[in-house]
Amino acid sequence: MTESITSRDVMADDHSLRLYESGSGNATPVLWLHGSGPGVTAMANWRGLLTELAPEFYNIAPDVLGFGDSACPDPFPPGMMASVDLRAKNTLALLDALQVESPHVVGNSMGGIIAIRMAQMAPSRLRKIVLMGSAGNGGLAPDAVAKSGAFAADATIETMRDLLRMFVYDEAQLGLDLDALAAERLEIATRPDIARVAAALVDPNGSALNFTPEDLGQILHQVLVVHGREDRVLPLERSYYLAQHLPNAQLHVFPRSGHWAHWEQQGRFKALLRAFFQDAL
Repeated sequence: MTESITSRDVMADDHSLRLYESGSGNATPVLWLHGSGPGVTAMANWRGLLTELAPEFYNIAPDVLGFGDSACPDPFPPGMMASVDLRAKNTLALLDALQVESPHVVGNSMGGIIAIRMAQMAPSRLRKIVLMGSAGNGGLAPDAVAKSGAFAADATIETMRDLLRMFVYDEAQLGLDLDALAAERLEIATRPDIARVAAALVDPNGSALNFTPEDLGQILHQVLVVHGREDRVLPLERSYYLAQHLPNAQLHVFPRSGHWAHWEQQGRFKALLRAFFQDAL
């Protein structure tokens, strides 16, 4: 762990959350919400950004409920929207516990869905919202569904590596050690509680994801929608939908980038964030 990032456990609605922080508590707060890929954690998703943006912002990055080293409630509600509801309420409780009134929020993939739901539940609790590779109507691309299913049926280093390869446009250019990343995430994904929660998320009998145009039209926050043009996990059309129906949204599409635009275009992504949060965009 880098010196500028600290970790601790915080109770939120009777659930323990592993929290990573950087920057001064006196700076503008930014809440970072990771996605739902197997074995994901806040540090796996945001490590570089938490380090490099520490001087400017007070960065708050939890392992979202049911992931990493945070609690895994049992039973866990089945289906995407039911799980998002629980996680949105729990994340608002985390802000209460931290006495953080209204942070900016950056949500990647499922984290973006949680951010949208938080904006619906408690509009005054959020400032600006960044949705990166997020969904709002419809789910994963068919190939991503197939590879996710292959991992769920046979959780091995090979199926994990095959799944993670879909997340990036060019792993060689990125300099990604896919074997090391796959091993790190496999250990977490195969923990019994983590696997149980992951299975609940895709339960076919649970609630499906669907934000209608009317739902999105009531969210008046300034929103930056970001997507990688070559995203093979969540199609670019998902962000077109969000940008079309969120009244105060702007859309930025990164070329030569997959689902992890914040890695593959990190310099541009940081510049975009700074400009957006500082009212220069």
